[in-house]
Amino acid sequence: MFYKLKKDYMLRGWKLLPTGIINRETRQLKVLSGKKFAVLKLCNGLWDSDSILFDDDQRKIMEELREDGYVEANDTPSTLESVQEYKFYDNRFVNSAHWSITGKCNCKCRHCYMSAPKHKVEEFTHEQCMDIIAQLSACGVQNISLTGGEALVRKDFWEIVDALIAADIRKCVHRKNFSLLYYHPKLPNAIIRLISIITCRRTSVVILRS
Repeated sequence: MFYKLKKDYMLRGWKLLPTGIINRETRQLKVLSGKKFAVLKLCNGLWDSDSILFDDDQRKIMEELREDGYVEANDTPSTLESVQEYKFYDNRFVNSAHWSITGKCNCKCRHCYMSAPKHKVEEFTHEQCMDIIAQLSACGVQNISLTGGEALVRKDFWEIVDALIAADIRKCVHRKNFSLLYYHPKLPNAIIRLISIITCRRTSVVILRS
């Protein structure tokens, strides 16, 4: 029997948290015991569990992992996707980041703590944003929320989103004032990416995925 990590999951580790399994869709993290995780890393779909390479305890854990829904048992060998294989990040675990990509805004709300219309702080350049995304990816960040100001004011907003998706930061939440959704020049493409919109007066949260 060939035990293999299900395609819904990938293996990740960080300093002080080396035994994580992540759901690729929800980005939820589950931390396993060291013993169980060591066996899970062997469930690559290539090794026959009936071979002399494995003992009874390991086979028992493999079956427990199958019952937990993390692995599947196949009659023939097959390989994992590269993104599923174990990757260790040489830093502490950071699940999510909240990123203000601009201080500019099309509104002048009196309650806004950002005082966004003044945008006194110098904006990040496109190149700096791409470098930040690379650093987030290198740290193993799984989720990000984009805000401002109004994030859609940036002309390269969708380039930033595409770069986040390409970096496998696929749960991207856009917190905004909602008004520009109707006027954004890339609205047709935007609709395809919108999984859900939660609106409350003039405030909304938009979840963007590939």
